[in-house]
Amino acid sequence: MELTNFILRHPTYGDLPCRVPFSMYQTLYSFGKIPDPYDGENEPLLTPLSEEDWDFICDFTVSPKELAQEYQVLRFEGIDTIADIYVNGLEVGYACNMHRIFEFDVKEALKEGENQLLIHFHSPVAYINDLQHRHFAWGHSCTMDGFSQIRKANYSFGWDWGPKLPDCGIYRPVTLLCYNTDRLSNVFLRQQHKKTKSGTDVTISCQAETLHGAGNLTMTLKVTAPDGQVFETQLNSKGKGAVTVENARLWWPHGYGDQPLYKVQVLLESGEDVLDTYTSRLGLRTLTVSNGPDTWGREFCFTVNSVKIFAMGASYVPEDNLIPRMNTERSRRLLEDCVAANFNSVRIWGGGFYCSNEFYDICDELGILLWQDFMVACCNVRLSKDFKENIMAECRDQIRRIRDHACIGIISGNNEMEEAVIGWDECKDSARDKLDYLELYEHLMPDLCDVECPDIFYWPSSPSSGGGFDDPQDENRGDAHYWGAWHGSIPFESYRRHYFRFCSEFGFEAFPSVKTIRSFAREEDMNPFGAVMENHQKCLSGNNKIISYLSDKYLYPYDFTSLVYASQLLQLDAIRYGVEHFRRFRGRCMGAIYWQLNDSWPVCSWSSIDYFGRWKALHYGAKRFFAPVLLSAHEEGTKVVFNVSNETMRVFKGTLTYRILDSDFNVYEAGSAPVNVDALTSLDITQKEFAASIKGYARDRFLAYELQDEDGSILVSSSLLFEKPRRFHLQDPRVKAVVTEQEIHQSSAVCSKNQTCKADTVTYTINVQAEKYASHVEIDFEHYDLVLSDNYFDLTDAAEKTLTAVWRGPADQAPTAEELNSGMTIRTVYNIGR
Repeated sequence: MELTNFILRHPTYGDLPCRVPFSMYQTLYSFGKIPDPYDGENEPLLTPLSEEDWDFICDFTVSPKELAQEYQVLRFEGIDTIADIYVNGLEVGYACNMHRIFEFDVKEALKEGENQLLIHFHSPVAYINDLQHRHFAWGHSCTMDGFSQIRKANYSFGWDWGPKLPDCGIYRPVTLLCYNTDRLSNVFLRQQHKKTKSGTDVTISCQAETLHGAGNLTMTLKVTAPDGQVFETQLNSKGKGAVTVENARLWWPHGYGDQPLYKVQVLLESGEDVLDTYTSRLGLRTLTVSNGPDTWGREFCFTVNSVKIFAMGASYVPEDNLIPRMNTERSRRLLEDCVAANFNSVRIWGGGFYCSNEFYDICDELGILLWQDFMVACCNVRLSKDFKENIMAECRDQIRRIRDHACIGIISGNNEMEEAVIGWDECKDSARDKLDYLELYEHLMPDLCDVECPDIFYWPSSPSSGGGFDDPQDENRGDAHYWGAWHGSIPFESYRRHYFRFCSEFGFEAFPSVKTIRSFAREEDMNPFGAVMENHQKCLSGNNKIISYLSDKYLYPYDFTSLVYASQLLQLDAIRYGVEHFRRFRGRCMGAIYWQLNDSWPVCSWSSIDYFGRWKALHYGAKRFFAPVLLSAHEEGTKVVFNVSNETMRVFKGTLTYRILDSDFNVYEAGSAPVNVDALTSLDITQKEFAASIKGYARDRFLAYELQDEDGSILVSSSLLFEKPRRFHLQDPRVKAVVTEQEIHQSSAVCSKNQTCKADTVTYTINVQAEKYASHVEIDFEHYDLVLSDNYFDLTDAAEKTLTAVWRGPADQAPTAEELNSGMTIRTVYNIGR
């Protein structure tokens, strides 16, 4: 029985009905008891609500049949966070960890007929304050002091991109389990791959355990292939058994192959009665991280089915600070936007909470490799006996929940704590902290992983060179976080001085869409140094940094919307510099995971997709610099090296063309070169010295370059300036764009309970043309949100460019082509200072 209907009961606010998932802030807001926490400067005014205790009540009915069962258990899959649990006035349990699954025996508390569940949530702020006064534990300076004292999502206490709104509530199902005899408690599946002449045979082995160890029961392992073929065996008396899938269809990350999934079931039976069923989906693959010695030190790369993968993606943070607003549809759209931008990887950052089952399912389906942090970020953990037992129970619960997923590529102990303990002035030099660090991340966690998920690669921290406080930022080993080009205020061209083996965090901030800013700010608030804008900028001096970087690159914006546009171009340029450099050295570097993918509220941040799902310039840029075949141009003065990175499983053949032009499209030099690049390699195609064509004209002439495949299709088209844009003599490009067609296509969409249904997708055709050179053309619509096939692109000739745009709302609410044309805005770099 799932318990879904609750009441928030409070002396000030009365009784407010709510349904799972619910939280204190969301319930109060939905009934108009508080203003929108995300609007204006409301957040700091509402933070004190987290200093109170809150009661939630659920009335439910228990039938005679349910009461007669041998066992009655109350199961919480996600309770946030410190709570006393009462059934009919009898205390049945205590919850103390948002990340754990709790089960409480309620047999003695239940009665036939009407029953009442009361959950008394203690203030998380009062809880951490009490413990922080007893023994100090360091945590990130942008958060509430003491947040590391509680096993609750770190970001809820604030971050340098998030608000201080530590909530309480139920964010995953609450279930009353009534059953006889026994149920499954732990099902452990493993794969063994064997190459054959005709393909790969995969043996799926199973170790199943029951909670009560009842005898005279049978367990059956059943595997159903994507084509419906069934492989089945009965497990032995110890719960062990295996089936072999011959000529198995292998699972691959996005861009390298398909993602077939096999349905696995374990049935617990007593005679003809099925007592319990465990169901999972497996992608059959081998997956580890290769970190053996090589020419430059030790490599660090995902290896799938013996193929070394260049990881491309971004770090994920929870999609909302008010967790009940999160849902499967929203996550699916975000992850599909990752695939649309050619991601093959996402890092689940350790300051949030473990994602839903549906989130991991979607990653399996889409082929997105996951770097999964355990949930500790930028804070010291004090290992008291109780805290140690609590966090290790959490880790065990979560490993068992997610380990079957094909997408899980690595499990990391924490975010940035190895580096912090020895290198951050506010954190280092505590012998106790070092000892606790080593015990938790280099003994307890890896030992647990060896038992619970031995086939998943464990890494002690991010960044790390392998542990033991051995130079965690060593460029020649492990993964690295690079922040010189933001926090260090160093020009982002500095990426080219570094040769990381795997850059798992690097980023640059930008303002979100003006439409997003209007959700929390009035027109009079739209000043980067005004109170409202600064409340939605949580990075210390973040807006100052944007202006500082902008002053070096672009003209001073003449209005706020131009500032927003320019900030997004800076962000795109910065990350592009890094990724193109990393991909040019494929083999030495094998990963580029930028910070960050998304936002938890409307804010100025490092995200490439803002809170409302609107793509910033960076996400359109990612679609280009994460493309399977990438052409990049590395300039040194007037010399340019052209490189092609081929992240496909086949040889790429094509043609590079280049031209030196002026803004009127007059050509002063042109050339081409054949391209032949082996699979999964990067190659410098040619280098050219353009001094003769540029001398005396660096502010008037630019380089345009393209990559065509063997069929003549243009894969890459871009341009390069030999001067900073603020000094280049840009002319008004007079860009014209017209929406010419509207088409409705039927496609699949996710519905409730992760079921697939049919939905109409509305697409449009847009024709774009410029009279003169146009840099970073932005096309947007004042009243509508669409995702374009390309945006923030360059027009380097007078030819017409054809785009498609997708409306992602209900088809019956889609705008007409005429409505889009009337509300279209076009902006280029020329417009920034004019």
